[in-house]
Amino acid sequence: MAVTERHLTNPPEAAGAESSSSSRRSKRAHEAILNAAAELIHERPYSDVCIEAIAARAGVGKQTIYRWWTSKAAVLMEACAAVVAREVPLPDKGSFVEDFRDYLTHICAFFTTQLSWSAIAGLLAEAQCNVELAHAFKERLLMQRRTVLQTILERAVKRGELRADLNLDVAMDMVHGAIWYRTLLLKAPLDEPFIEDVIAQVIAGGGAAKVST
Repeated sequence: MAVTERHLTNPPEAAGAESSSSSRRSKRAHEAILNAAAELIHERPYSDVCIEAIAARAGVGKQTIYRWWTSKAAVLMEACAAVVAREVPLPDKGSFVEDFRDYLTHICAFFTTQLSWSAIAGLLAEAQCNVELAHAFKERLLMQRRTVLQTILERAVKRGELRADLNLDVAMDMVHGAIWYRTLLLKAPLDEPFIEDVIAQVIAGGGAAKVST
């Protein structure tokens, strides 16, 4: 009697459905981990945030986190970068002053409400002795926002709102340097008067003619 062969493997359709479902679960877990990390770094000092706490808040196991990140600092860095990308968009309001004010308002709000002083200091300290983290800090957190500000400044130059010979790299260093200095060293407020002063100084230094504030 011929024995009917029984196929134990899933048909292609079922395998595809399983793969799609697994991909969705992975995406949800990845997002949950980043959200949990962002919440914890805002709520607690950097030293009090651990992989176990992130895993518990996200509802995943520690190994799920280590599947994507090598350390606490790495996951916190990506979480911060994701929040910045979401909370500090590229504005396009038609004028330099309005775009610049919008950018500064959003980035100062991020430093004030989304990231604590200890979190920034902790990440910076880790980056000093971790080459991989230092690269991630530069590319994902610093350069990401620098590109946005550069776009705003380049538009202003093209519209004649800022001088054509303005050194954009120095201007960006001055703007971001002031924010980091006040945040890390002075612990001074990144409030509306500060924002308006930065706008006025860039306009004065940029030699813009008849730019209304």
